[in-house]
Amino acid sequence: MIKAIIIDDEISACEFLKQLIREKYYDVEIAGIAHTAKDGVMLITDKKPDLIFIDVLLLKDNELLFFDIAKIPLFDIIITTSISEFAFLSHKVSALHYILKPLKQSDVEIALNRCRVKQENNLLKEKITELQKNYDRISNHSIKVSLFIKGSYTVLESENISHCIADNTYTNVYFINVVKPVLINYSLGVFEATLPTEDFIRIHRSYFINKKHITGYCSQAKIVTLNKTILLNIAESHKQEFLALYKK
Repeated sequence: MIKAIIIDDEISACEFLKQLIREKYYDVEIAGIAHTAKDGVMLITDKKPDLIFIDVLLLKDNELLFFDIAKIPLFDIIITTSISEFAFLSHKVSALHYILKPLKQSDVEIALNRCRVKQENNLLKEKITELQKNYDRISNHSIKVSLFIKGSYTVLESENISHCIADNTYTNVYFINVVKPVLINYSLGVFEATLPTEDFIRIHRSYFINKKHITGYCSQAKIVTLNKTILLNIAESHKQEFLALYKK
């Protein structure tokens, strides 16, 4: 749905455009009409439209007012004018299109189609961007986590953490290719809340492990193996959650 407003001091033009859109274009909603530049600015602020139809004379007489608003890329502008020489203003405010008065349905349709195409392109760009983010997240699991440790912020890369073991209110963090763990003054619950759940799983009150480093599981002993050398018990209360993961 395209939310549109009309800013025009010509009442008959406003009524024609409103009626035309209501009867012919069900994907467009007229959210308001203003007959002065000041009221138009208030309407833009209040309704936050996707599209604005504005008369060129109101725009020309209030250029500074509308140029400031036009810098905000939240809506498209369609200029309406009975003076073709003023159509050049459409470039100054990066208008999507301009329509000559008296308004015709064919011209309005062309303008609305441009708006639809732009919205679809923007939606496609958003989807592509989101897909790219998801791809980057999948292809690079090294998610960085910032924690305040010993008086300064330290960045930990989740991919390098094999598991965490609680030590009272502290946590021993085990990194791959590092023999000794690092004792950090955060509880295990902080790491559980901070590290990405798609990569880590709780298997015990004291153990929080990286799924990517699981190399084996013994169902009888209820023991999971990390990196082929580290053995950790799985608590009965976490067994079903682990098995659901392990069987995938």
